[in-house]
Amino acid sequence: MKRIIVFVSIFFVMSGRGFPFEIGVVPLSYEVDSVYPGDRIRLEPPLSVINKNPTSASFSLRVKKAPGDFFFDYIPDESWVSFDETTFVVPAKSTRSINIYLSIPPEEEYFNQHYRFMIRTGGRGTVSAGFGTIVTVSTASNETVVSCPKRLCCSPGEILFAPGETKKRFVVMNNDPRQSVKINFSWTTDISNPQTSSMPEGVYVCSNIMFWQIPVDNIFLEKLERKELYLVIEDQFLPAEKGYLVISSRSSSSFITVMKERE
Repeated sequence: MKRIIVFVSIFFVMSGRGFPFEIGVVPLSYEVDSVYPGDRIRLEPPLSVINKNPTSASFSLRVKKAPGDFFFDYIPDESWVSFDETTFVVPAKSTRSINIYLSIPPEEEYFNQHYRFMIRTGGRGTVSAGFGTIVTVSTASNETVVSCPKRLCCSPGEILFAPGETKKRFVVMNNDPRQSVKINFSWTTDISNPQTSSMPEGVYVCSNIMFWQIPVDNIFLEKLERKELYLVIEDQFLPAEKGYLVISSRSSSSFITVMKERE
């Protein structure tokens, strides 16, 4: 994880003298994978709030929706996130570290999910500046669970191809009880970007694995229909550290993280 510190300089006048007010936070983002529903974890490293000024400064923390959530869901309950302290003072020319905890309920519907939210560190009193730390969370993958609050569900949430493996099973389900849907498959290596591309050469989805493997770009699912599919990665294809199979309909979307072990 890159440790990037951003400082904001605000000019204050006090007792006839001016000085720059500089504050910062690190890290600006967290990425947490394979969180098992029912567990309580602590994000690492702690959130550091930095005050480089000659006077103390007051801050508060709160959880809010992150901009540009595209393929992620906002956490269903903000109480899943907690802190050592939600309001605190950082003394002059010092740093305060705050632990962040994430607790996901044990229900099955929280497997194979992808969440994204922001922790806003806001100044209080004379400090009006604020910072947003983006947190992305993927819960543990479970092939036997295909249930979620979304209209479109997929399982598992992560697929790992071992050396020599070329195909893996996955499941999609239309949770809409009112209408059938058209499901499209696309690919991206940057899940924070809403622009996806067609499946790369050597990677495709097919509806059955027999003597002929016929790639499909989309399928139709009836109301509440569940369908088994296969993701095929040919031997010559070497993806980046992670790729993402994006599964989308007109009103909903999700994705499966895809990785291939190197021999």
